Amino acid sequence: MLVGDVLPGVNEYRVIVRVDGVARAVEGVSWNTEMTGDLPDQVIASGGLGGASGTIVWAPQEAVQSRPVSPWAKVANWPPSPGDLVQVQVSDGVTTWTRFTGVVDKTSGSAGAGYQSSVIDFRDRITGSFTHEALLRHMPPYLEDGDYRSIGLNFWYALTRALRTCGISNTPLIEAPSAMSAPLQGSVWPEAGDLLDAGGSASAIHASFLREAWGYGAASFYAHYIPRLSETASATVQLTMLVGAAHAGIGYVEARYQDVRIRLRASSARGVTAHHVVGTTDTQVAVLSPSAFASAETVSLLVKNGQWTIRADNGAVATGSRTVTGPSMHRVSVSADDNASIAGVQVSHPNSVAREFASLDFRRNMEFDPSGLASTMDMMPALRGRSVRDLVDEILEATLTASWWDEGGKLILRPSDRLRGTTPSAAVTTSSDITALSWEDSLLSVRSAVEVAWKDPAISKTYQHRLELWRGRSQTLISTADPVEDWVSPESGVEWFGVDRTLRFLDGSNWGAYNLRRGSYCGVWYSNADGDPTTAGSVQIGTENLYADSLKITTRVQSLISTYEANTETHPEATALKAYLRGQPLPVVRGMGRGEWVDAVYRASAGPTSAPVLEHDLGYWGHEYFEGGSVAQRIGDYLARMVTTPQPAIPDLGVIYDPRRQVGDVYTLRSEWLGIELRVLVVGISEDHGNGSHQSLTVRVISATNIRPVTYDDLAAAWDSGNYTSLNAAWAALTYYDFAADPLEGAPS
Repeated sequence: MLVGDVLPGVNEYRVIVRVDGVARAVEGVSWNTEMTGDLPDQVIASGGLGGASGTIVWAPQEAVQSRPVSPWAKVANWPPSPGDLVQVQVSDGVTTWTRFTGVVDKTSGSAGAGYQSSVIDFRDRITGSFTHEALLRHMPPYLEDGDYRSIGLNFWYALTRALRTCGISNTPLIEAPSAMSAPLQGSVWPEAGDLLDAGGSASAIHASFLREAWGYGAASFYAHYIPRLSETASATVQLTMLVGAAHAGIGYVEARYQDVRIRLRASSARGVTAHHVVGTTDTQVAVLSPSAFASAETVSLLVKNGQWTIRADNGAVATGSRTVTGPSMHRVSVSADDNASIAGVQVSHPNSVAREFASLDFRRNMEFDPSGLASTMDMMPALRGRSVRDLVDEILEATLTASWWDEGGKLILRPSDRLRGTTPSAAVTTSSDITALSWEDSLLSVRSAVEVAWKDPAISKTYQHRLELWRGRSQTLISTADPVEDWVSPESGVEWFGVDRTLRFLDGSNWGAYNLRRGSYCGVWYSNADGDPTTAGSVQIGTENLYADSLKITTRVQSLISTYEANTETHPEATALKAYLRGQPLPVVRGMGRGEWVDAVYRASAGPTSAPVLEHDLGYWGHEYFEGGSVAQRIGDYLARMVTTPQPAIPDLGVIYDPRRQVGDVYTLRSEWLGIELRVLVVGISEDHGNGSHQSLTVRVISATNIRPVTYDDLAAAWDSGNYTSLNAAWAALTYYDFAADPLEGAPS
């Protein structure tokens, strides 16, 4: 619930509607906010983004009331246009609460009559396409013979990265011009720059991701990045980091110029310092004390013309002076110990004052609440031009993650188990709060079993380019042959990693190189009219990189005697080649990793065998846990608990208006008349203002407790299969107080 106390006896609240910040008179306002992705009717997870939408009936506006309004002749920017920002607040005269934030979707009216606007949340911002390479929780090395890069990986990474492309994020968006950026939401994989190396601290195999109020803070890791831009040490540079509320360790980001480093460091006491390191000499240039940083989150260090400035999003500032010289930036290093909690790490080169400290103006428009229900992945599929909306819907549905836009216009993402595990924030009763209560009891609220289908990754990887990923076919080319184009990409259900896309050309001078069976190769051998090998001819083979794992290979005859042929395979007689490697088709593309998606199903028993089976598709978005079991198992067992016994639903709950109520609230609902106490989750709110202030809720029942007084008939029914001897035995060690607290204690039925 929103904070604040309500005044007793108020049944109509003052409504304040602002359009692009200007207060506008209204005759009536109504809207609905609903959550999706929970468990409607306790049966299935309806996926996709929840939303808020409504209608505003406008009253005559004082500034324009002397003239008729129309969209062709606006007066003082009125009537409103599609896309205008709308905020609705209600006030009881003492406290004001924001109840809706969104945009005008459409305005309609007629000449000489009134007009109204339909308003919606910010769902239309989720547009466009998203492309991302396939990932492994432990990626192959950046270069051959290096260490595996342990990046950590779960579905929140893919989900938040896709939303960031639409400007929806819980950590500051990428600064420009960006050298490196890593949001650290479910993985240390960067959104700008390349990951050279990554691993866990002494107590972890990779980064640990800790719950913060807005998402993840990362701890227990180190990561080294190759910057996307490489400016010299004297150039303007900005380092940014988000420090979580749970931070109680040491975390830092540093730009490295060989043996010269610029470091932004957050201490275990939540103090922030700027360091200039040359070789082994560490100079502290500026200090922001723990008391100054206090509860701030985002902090940036700007180094410009020898002036060092630390600035936090609470306005705190610390400065110092230090001239920096050195070669071009070659690394960005990030580290966090076991007690740290950092996120939103960036290094940029602001080229205007407007871009300096840009992240400090960031306003969070999304937050998520992670849980252990679906929190590990070993492999993420390659995403090629996926619709962002479709991808977001798919992940939310698969992982039982509820979503909705709150009254402030922020996208809230919360797994079902976190919602239902929330402590009730208020009690509503039939005697003082409830004006109407309807219920329904559905056959489909109980299922015999739950089957969760999922994609189980089978992964092979090496430290070198030794895994054969693709091989062309042997072809015979003549002088007039058209260019041969091979589109080389993983087949359906397969992912490639560390693909060697630099094809080494083989000819008479280097056939022996192929014996290594390492790396990618192309080449041809030539034959004369009699089919005997010859060296006369010229064939060009070129490549073009596609996505992060694919390429196009074009083989083109440049010059060849009309009776000669070029053969796309290893030489059949080259003595430098091992015998079993002769005559193999070319080109061949190798890499360091290959993953294949294998269909798997987890089944959990639930209710009576006569009931239908609940089928749920987890898809790619959860795999096996290190400690045992799988995400599919956790989701299957969780759903099975929901559908083992019937649970009536409450589709409409009329309540006395309260401006503090929110979707996602959990209430204790008590009805003395029905003799029941329910724990309920609010999944929808309908609200209207005009002729009074009214509110109704859609709730899902989490649990039910019978509070009806026990009668003699209940006692007789409970002990129907027993006798007085067994009754006495059950109550021998108990008192009358125990009997009063639970008269049916020990009953066999």
